[in-house]
Amino acid sequence: PARSRQHATPYFDRLLSSASPRYDVVVVALGTNSLGQSTLEAGYARMIREAIAAGARCVWVGPPDVRKANLKARLPGFYRDLNALAARSCEVIDSREFTRYPSQGGDGYHYNFPGGPEAAERWAHGVSARIARSPLH
Repeated sequence: PARSRQHATPYFDRLLSSASPRYDVVVVALGTNSLGQSTLEAGYARMIREAIAAGARCVWVGPPDVRKANLKARLPGFYRDLNALAARSCEVIDSREFTRYPSQGGDGYHYNFPGGPEAAERWAHGVSARIARSPLH
């Protein structure tokens, strides 16, 4: 794999500390790549600690609905683990509420099926509205 030597990806804590003005709310949106892990990454716990240390409230948005059976089977446990990790310090949004993957079309997890862009827009509106109603504000 090629890596950029000119544009290194900054670490999460550096992103938080370099913000001016400081972030009030940090939103972390997770996709289906997160479902391939048997347990939540220790990095998630570190990110929660760093967001709180920076004085920001945090919101974790979990993956949307999928059709692919092996991924769909992992969603309930993933959300259970995410809530156990994050819910004491952050808000956790279950974005499956805003999506329904169709029984046909697409690859089962990317929103590239007919009507996918509209479904993604409904997801974004639902998540945004939930954040706006959040007790964090």
